[in-house]
Amino acid sequence: SKIADLDKQLEVLRAEKVALATDRTRMAATEAQLIAALKELEERKVAAEKRIAEYRELLSRFKNLIDSGKLRVRIVDGQMIVELANDVLFPSGSAVLSAEGKAAVVEVTQVLATIPGKKYQVAGHTDNVPIRTAKYPSNWYLAFDRAHSVLQAMVEAGMPMTRVNAASNGEFRPTAANDSDETRARNRRIDIIVVPDLSELPGADELQKLDPQSGSGS
Repeated sequence: SKIADLDKQLEVLRAEKVALATDRTRMAATEAQLIAALKELEERKVAAEKRIAEYRELLSRFKNLIDSGKLRVRIVDGQMIVELANDVLFPSGSAVLSAEGKAAVVEVTQVLATIPGKKYQVAGHTDNVPIRTAKYPSNWYLAFDRAHSVLQAMVEAGMPMTRVNAASNGEFRPTAANDSDETRARNRRIDIIVVPDLSELPGADELQKLDPQSGSGS
């Protein structure tokens, strides 16, 4: 009888030992998850602070041009954008930079080229009034030619070709409703987008591993 009681106590102790080991494993896993979560939050905080500092630096560098009404610096869909009005850059229906427009592009380029490690996309935009000419069958073609003209001016002003590219959005990404002359004028613009470097964002290493061309994806 005593041996049976001892066997039962031993079984209980063994069960408690297994439960304790399981609890320790769970606690260790929970601790590891907590450490990983805290690390990710810290990385996101650092990345956010860096982006805010970069935005403030852009505002500071372009203060004179902003105050003169030649451009705006905005955040759109998480991207920093230097916006120039087409009415300053181009005559109506043309993709040839005016003298004033070229001077503005040169001034902007001299600032952007000094920011180390940044690449830019020059995006052309129009209003929704259609254009149909032999040279420009649609607004998309006009917007692209204008973006390309600004790109060429930036390269001539010292921007390395490896740091800039051109794109067209036509009338499809308006910044205001196309319901008046004033709002249509706001939509006729050139956006110089600061291309985000994904390698600086939290989770970049994990994202790279998903790329089948990287050799480390599954």
